[in-house]
Amino acid sequence: MRTLHVDFTEGMTSDIQDETAGVAKLIKHFDPITKPRTLTPYFSQTDADGSSTTNRIRDFLYYAGSDGTTPKLWGKGGADASSNRTVIYYKSDYTSNTWAATANNSIGNAAQDGVFVEYHDFFYGICSGGTTGKGYVFRYDPTGSASMDNNYFNTLGATAIIGPTTNLNGSIPNGVVHSKDDILYLACGNFIVSLNYNGGSPVATNPALTLPAKYYISAMCEYGNYLAIGCTPYGAGKSVVYLWDRNSSLTTLSESIDFGYGQLKVLDQIEGVLIGVSLRQDALSTLPPRLVFREYAGSIAQIFREIIGSSATQVQLEHGQKFNANRLYFSAGLTIDGVLHNGVWAVARGPSGRWVVWIDRLPNNDTAVYNVAGFYYLGDYATIAYADTAVHQGSSTTGFHMSMTNSSSSYSATSIVETVINPSMPAKIRGAAGHRVYNKQLHTVDVQSLPLPSAGQLVTKYKTDTDVTGSWTTVTTDTTDNAVSRESVVDASGNYFTDGREFQFRIESTGGAIVNALAYKYEELETNL
Repeated sequence: MRTLHVDFTEGMTSDIQDETAGVAKLIKHFDPITKPRTLTPYFSQTDADGSSTTNRIRDFLYYAGSDGTTPKLWGKGGADASSNRTVIYYKSDYTSNTWAATANNSIGNAAQDGVFVEYHDFFYGICSGGTTGKGYVFRYDPTGSASMDNNYFNTLGATAIIGPTTNLNGSIPNGVVHSKDDILYLACGNFIVSLNYNGGSPVATNPALTLPAKYYISAMCEYGNYLAIGCTPYGAGKSVVYLWDRNSSLTTLSESIDFGYGQLKVLDQIEGVLIGVSLRQDALSTLPPRLVFREYAGSIAQIFREIIGSSATQVQLEHGQKFNANRLYFSAGLTIDGVLHNGVWAVARGPSGRWVVWIDRLPNNDTAVYNVAGFYYLGDYATIAYADTAVHQGSSTTGFHMSMTNSSSSYSATSIVETVINPSMPAKIRGAAGHRVYNKQLHTVDVQSLPLPSAGQLVTKYKTDTDVTGSWTTVTTDTTDNAVSRESVVDASGNYFTDGREFQFRIESTGGAIVNALAYKYEELETNL
């Protein structure tokens, strides 16, 4: 007999036969990084805006005032979808679901989703339509002392951003204030414009950079002295990342990096490495879509993970932001094994030094949503705007919501981890075929945890052979206070485990149960191998 211990330090993989120790088929609503040998569930999400269908807030920033004494979470929304207005809100009590507004907080045109940035005590965004037209920059004073300027570049004597004629709602990246020159860079279509504070006498440059017209700029971030600019083709083809030294007097760029086929939507640097996430969908909608993860550290952009979906329905990739603890978060929807997982995903470097991918937060706990419209993290406090129907700016407000991390230890969401086939089982033993290919009798299954809290519950399930695409069989359901182990030699119905060649396991945590490891014992059975 042989006993194997399984951890989940290598994140998610799409290959159910992946033999890498520590990988899982699914990790959802757990933190697998902060304490690498444990899976810690997050608090549940609760209502963050009692007027969400009216306010329609979807873009966020944190701003503490020019003196740093009045920290607030600010949000940009549209109070009246039919008239395409842009409205700015705030709240200083993060546990409240009521948003307030200063004076002069709206303009009569729509702000492009995703663009909301603070620069020298003013807020900026890009208008996507309405009375002044697409592609204009607006500026707002959060003190409310002046009317919102809905064409700020024109105020400075520069022309408006020349936006594309196609609809790029949700595709224009957020602005970047580069730490090397303290200049704000905004993008629309294939153009970049800049705004230099210049000691209080702002200067706008339009355009500061023009890129090939076959691309639209979908992501931007700092990369050392450069501005890294992620570009996606309008049609099928490869995405590219340009490295620009921010010298608008030159027409050449420092570097052009091939980021492969697919729509590059998320780009940021972690620990000096550029991380990009692309959505690849083939021409035939019946073929599985995939999220493709690449890293670039000065040579070529290499794929380090692909998460393949089982359906093209509601597949989406948007909104990438880097926050605390060197983690890159982004919103995505992907169907895996017939289940749509729509939420905030994450990438970070794991304890082995390899990049780890997992589904970090669920917007509405165990209730599925249509899409994530925007999100923001303050430490571990996540604010997520989402829709449970097909809602977009300028359309019906029905189904638009916002959630926030509960301020108390509440666990309404089910945190889930699913293993690969035969997790941690060696492919070979002493040069011969390993136990993976043998017929086996499963004898014992045990999920280990920190002492179970009073409301905690851990459910353990398994599948074998032809059942891997079917329903799970429950092994144990443990609610015993302070329990740290739940060994079982039979399933929940008292039946001995089914023998087979392939075993897969699933752990469901509610009530704050923290998972340490999975252990299972099996015996090789006589076969012709």
